[in-house]
Amino acid sequence: MPISIFDDLRKLHQERNKRVTEWRQDMLKAAEELKEKVAVRIGAPSTWRNLKTGEDHPYVEVISLRKKQRPVNLLDLFEELSDQGELPFGISIALDISENSYPKTLFHLPVAVRFSKGIMQLNLWNTDDQCVRDDASWSADSDEFTESLVTELEKFFEYDPYQGGSESTSIGFIQN
Repeated sequence: MPISIFDDLRKLHQERNKRVTEWRQDMLKAAEELKEKVAVRIGAPSTWRNLKTGEDHPYVEVISLRKKQRPVNLLDLFEELSDQGELPFGISIALDISENSYPKTLFHLPVAVRFSKGIMQLNLWNTDDQCVRDDASWSADSDEFTESLVTELEKFFEYDPYQGGSESTSIGFIQN
């Protein structure tokens, strides 16, 4: 009995679903790897204790930009997937004025990951316009991109209101 077109379509559907699942996993893997690289690059301790809840939280973590927190399941980040196949997310860094002090201030570095021609790329994300930043470009080098993120954070802290001009708006922050 010959294989029907329906059977061919079913097989193509299965292969496509497998490929999309792999793509999603690779996008999330890229986000987690970037988080780890940032944590190592800035020398962040592993966790801090929330005095209100008693829960331990990582100093550096991947967050949903829309919800401003780590999703229960990282697959939930795909709710924010752009029409261009870019996955926006945040690298959240908890900072304090002195060691073991409270409260913490959470700084969110908005970024995006995509695959282009089979190559993973990272870029800075504009949370106002929900697209990549005009002044940034896609980078396939995650080490180079990590350095650019740390530079963004340093520029944010180097802002001096006495010098005039406007403060950088590329980094969000929440006191916790």
